[in-house]
Amino acid sequence: MRIDFFSLLLLLIFLLSCTGNEVTSLNEKVFSLTLNGEWEKGYNGDSILLQKNDEQLIFQTHFYKNELSEAEIKNSLLKLIEIYRQVEMQKSGKSNIGENYYGEINGIFMVRFIGNEENKRNFSVFIFGTTNYLLSVYFEKTDTAESEFEKKAGEIINKMVLKQ
Repeated sequence: MRIDFFSLLLLLIFLLSCTGNEVTSLNEKVFSLTLNGEWEKGYNGDSILLQKNDEQLIFQTHFYKNELSEAEIKNSLLKLIEIYRQVEMQKSGKSNIGENYYGEINGIFMVRFIGNEENKRNFSVFIFGTTNYLLSVYFEKTDTAESEFEKKAGEIINKMVLKQ
């Protein structure tokens, strides 16, 4: 039995389509990200929304008119993270929110916190700041252990490629 090239190509395409290796990719002005699985993508004004099962990601970029100094970037990060903290507290009034963690990733300043609403949802806010923009990333997942959530949030952030 002889298999021609065309038949072999069709077989290969069929096998690849059966692997279930769907991915969702974003390539935005300030970041790119590729996630495993098929996430539903939407837009709400300047926000990008991704949703899959019990997970939700929201990305929002705030651009500056003029470049900011290091002190101005850090001040902007602090103001924005406090707004997110207040919003989370107002959502349920019962949220447990951890301390702010400050750091730097490849020269880009970052602040984040992780929290949860008892037996309902885990959430995390990451805000990245450069001289030209702030990028906020909100991640929420329901029905999962806190340690599993923290691992998943870290995996997502580690897959992001931030642009200066």
